[in-house]
Amino acid sequence: MRVEHPEQQKRTTDTLVSLLKAGNAEAAEVFFAKEREILSESFLSECLGHISYFDRELQRAVAHYENAIALNPDRVIARYQYLVGLGELRKGNHRAAFDRYQYAIESEPNLAEAYEAMGELMQKIGEHEAAKKCFTDAKIASER
Repeated sequence: MRVEHPEQQKRTTDTLVSLLKAGNAEAAEVFFAKEREILSESFLSECLGHISYFDRELQRAVAHYENAIALNPDRVIARYQYLVGLGELRKGNHRAAFDRYQYAIESEPNLAEAYEAMGELMQKIGEHEAAKKCFTDAKIASER
C-alpha cells in the first residue's frame, strides 16, 4: 500500500542512497524490495534513478529522475541536476553547467561529484582558486 508521507519516503530514499554509496548493493536491494510498496510513484522513480546512477547506467538514471520530476515538479533531485550539468558542459554551455552543479550542491551538500565537476569547470575557465576550493569541498563531502 502506497502512503503519502513525504518525510518517511525521503528517509527511505536517503537510506537507499546511503547503502548504495557505501557499496552495499545487496543490502540496498533487500531494503528497496521491502520498502518499495510504501513509495509514491515519484519517490519510486527517484529510487530507481538512484539505483541506476550507482550502477553507472546514467541514461536510465536520467529517465527515472525525469519521470520523478514530472510526477512531483517541486522535488529537487541533486544527482539529476549534476548529470544534466555534465551534459551542458559537454555542449560547451559553461554557465548552464555551473547553474546545475550549484543547484545540486545547494540541494545536497554531500554530493561530492557535483563539487568535483564544479572544480573541473572552474579549472577549465581559469578560476584556479575557486577550483581548489571546490576540490577541497569535494573531499570534505565525500568523507561525510
